[in-house]
Amino acid sequence: MTKNYFQLGLFLSTYLSLIWLLPSVGQAQEVSLAGLDLSQEVQSWYDGQAGQDNSTLQTGIMIDVSRKTSLSHPYYKSGQWKNGDLVYRDQSFSNVLMIYNIEQDALIIKRATDGGVLLGDPIQLISADVDSFHFMEADFEYIDQKVDVYSTGFFEVLYQGQVVSLLAKRSKIFKINDEAKLTYEEFNRYYLRDGDQIERVKSLSGVKKRYKEHAKKLKIYAKQHKIKKLNPKREKSFATLIEYFDNQLIP
Repeated sequence: MTKNYFQLGLFLSTYLSLIWLLPSVGQAQEVSLAGLDLSQEVQSWYDGQAGQDNSTLQTGIMIDVSRKTSLSHPYYKSGQWKNGDLVYRDQSFSNVLMIYNIEQDALIIKRATDGGVLLGDPIQLISADVDSFHFMEADFEYIDQKVDVYSTGFFEVLYQGQVVSLLAKRSKIFKINDEAKLTYEEFNRYYLRDGDQIERVKSLSGVKKRYKEHAKKLKIYAKQHKIKKLNPKREKSFATLIEYFDNQLIP
């Protein structure tokens, strides 16, 4: 009996919060209580009544989006809400307002009407349930394994190959700069993915060391295209090197 009361309370809380968060404006969406069985999972029942598209993106943590300093922000490229696409809990969603906090490695979304009116508080999605997302012309993938110093997390896919891929980890830390002011400093680390193995790479020499039998071809291509260092300014050209190399490995 206590369990049933708890589940009923959970349902009512979810039901009331979701009713005003539904994307339709000026139209009421009725959800019938017929068939509600408190011995089963309330969330699954509600999904069946209201439709998963109306509930899945509400699964997360409501947060207050604020800044620690006016000098900079902890987000990827921009602190402004931008439309993006994502796959969350095996469902695809398009044109979702989002920001990506690379200090906390968290994807945050906002629900909005067709007219652009924001609904409710920002929601930090459960990272492990985000398969991938496309944001500000970049593709990100959640990797559920330890990579370097990261236990799990989102990695930008700079080049997705059939054999070898190039990934980037974006992060920021909050620090005091040379002018004794609080600000964010961005860091970028790069990785080669070959099957299940993901190893950090810093330059051309790292790729040649990893694939010694192909070092000569890599050196020739890199020299022709003046590719050596791997940093944010050179990462696009470095991705072309990995693409060339990946094509050489395809049977």
